[in-house]
Amino acid sequence: MRSRVVFTGLFALTLAGCAAPSIPGHGAAPAPAAPSAPTPSAAPAPVASPAPPAAVPPRPVAPAPINGAQLIRLDDLLGLTRELLNLAPDVARIRWNASQGKPATAGADLDAARGEAAARLAASYNADPELFRDYFRAQSEASRFVQGELFAQWKRAGAPPTMTLTRSEAQVQATSDKLTPRLMRALADAAPGLRAGGARAAVAAHAKTRLPTRSALSDPTRAIAIKPLLDRAAE
Repeated sequence: MRSRVVFTGLFALTLAGCAAPSIPGHGAAPAPAAPSAPTPSAAPAPVASPAPPAAVPPRPVAPAPINGAQLIRLDDLLGLTRELLNLAPDVARIRWNASQGKPATAGADLDAARGEAAARLAASYNADPELFRDYFRAQSEASRFVQGELFAQWKRAGAPPTMTLTRSEAQVQATSDKLTPRLMRALADAAPGLRAGGARAAVAAHAKTRLPTRSALSDPTRAIAIKPLLDRAAE
């Protein structure tokens, strides 16, 4: 641009030193017009820098499939859970006798209290307090479900079926007291396996074979009891 401006200026000065030629019939030729100053070009608009490409999130790594040792720990947990739930018919008969057939007053508040008591002990097993709370609350709910269903059956029949108690109240309490710390230990040991691939299917399949109960209520009882495991188990 600068060379063009200089060249135009020099050309104008050369013409100014010469006589203007005469054109017949028109008089003297008009002096040439001074060239106008060049119009400066507008500055080019800044070009926006291209946006950086969006970050691609890393693909989640599939968990390793559940292994034999983890399945053994799961089976240990389910076996102890079965032993605990198998106390429910005896508890129902004891409460029936004590209340003369009136419905048990213990309800969801008791389930919650048992869950919270277990959560406070989770640290002793280096375990997740929420898992302990939910699992032991579920066992209380499952036991209470069995008792309620048996009470309803016995009320419809007018009395419980004639049978000898498998355990007395003291024996039931003693068995429960022995099972509880073992069940806590088994739950803490089995918990890491819930993060393994295929854990959910393994819990459902193994519970079906390892967790039948003494009553005819195995399916709904089992569903209540293992829900906290299924909720946490990996696909």
